[in-house]
Amino acid sequence: MKTSGNPSKPIMLWIGIAAMAAVISLPAATQAKIYKYKDADGNWRFTDSPVNSEDNAELINTMKETGPKARNLEQEFAKRYDPKNPVERATLRTVKIDTPMGSGSGFFVNGDGYILTNKHVIKGDEDQKRMTDEKLKQIDARIREVEKEFDAERRNLRQTKLRLDEYKRKIDHEQNIARKMAAENQYHYQLQQYNARKRHYDQKRREFNAGRNNYASEKYNYRSRSRQAHTRSFTVTLKDRSTMPAHLVALSADHDLALLKLDRCIASPYLSPRSRGRLSQGQNVYAVGSPLGIRDTVSSGVVSGFDDYYVRTNAHIYPGNSGGPLVDEEGNVVGINTLKVLTRNFEGLGYAIDIQEAMREFRSYLGK
Repeated sequence: MKTSGNPSKPIMLWIGIAAMAAVISLPAATQAKIYKYKDADGNWRFTDSPVNSEDNAELINTMKETGPKARNLEQEFAKRYDPKNPVERATLRTVKIDTPMGSGSGFFVNGDGYILTNKHVIKGDEDQKRMTDEKLKQIDARIREVEKEFDAERRNLRQTKLRLDEYKRKIDHEQNIARKMAAENQYHYQLQQYNARKRHYDQKRREFNAGRNNYASEKYNYRSRSRQAHTRSFTVTLKDRSTMPAHLVALSADHDLALLKLDRCIASPYLSPRSRGRLSQGQNVYAVGSPLGIRDTVSSGVVSGFDDYYVRTNAHIYPGNSGGPLVDEEGNVVGINTLKVLTRNFEGLGYAIDIQEAMREFRSYLGK
């Protein structure tokens, strides 16, 4: 997962990969028809509608005829919920996104079911992947070293036992009673040492085998999730806790941004973007999302400042908040929560990508 992704942590040999994201069991989501085609500039585009004007449109995903009916989320939520303020209304438009690498947040950016989120939410944090892969290499190398140490000890034990057996045969043929008794005492002392050493070896070998097997299982699961991270289908949890499938529409080449589209959605409630020019330091803002696996959470803060296309805030942004909206008091989206910069002496500052930057990035899909 990255991820605000979770940072890689040291991995103990005996307990497997404790810092890795939990395994996510992907439901068998019903997918819409998805077409891909190249635009005039030669770039691949994806759509859920037939592209009649394009001769090179290619169907890449087919929806099963038997599946859930299309939903009008805008009408459903208007009937079901009565938000008490604009910020609570914004939570209706925010979703949780489950991926093979973990989970994050997102939000509806227009009424056609398009969802903005972070690229690292759906693809995983590349820096964390590199760190984890390097740690796995180190563990694999250490396992090989320990295996060699166990093999060497096993050979030493076998040689020691052979010498003891040979010593016992000589004692059995000893005719001198005094020398025989002295030799037998020495033999029993050495045998006790051997047995203690053998018990220690057997115990440590069992512990090592258990730890190695647990590690191998965790490593296999991690590799499986990494391979599945290339999927274009995702599960979205809505305000009413229902889930719907969504597919990847586009990834930003320059920013930590991704655009999804909800399948079988007639209309969706959405957040209106606010111009950065209307923002000021000290203005109240709210981070909405599903941090640390806790759904539908709001944290408050102020606009701390601006860095390039980032809005800086002291609103709490935890792992799982990534991709969720940063909204103002009127419920308009200011930015997309994307990461948290930690310092030694205080909690840290949250960063959100300016919503206008995201709208420009995906304007060919959003029509803005």
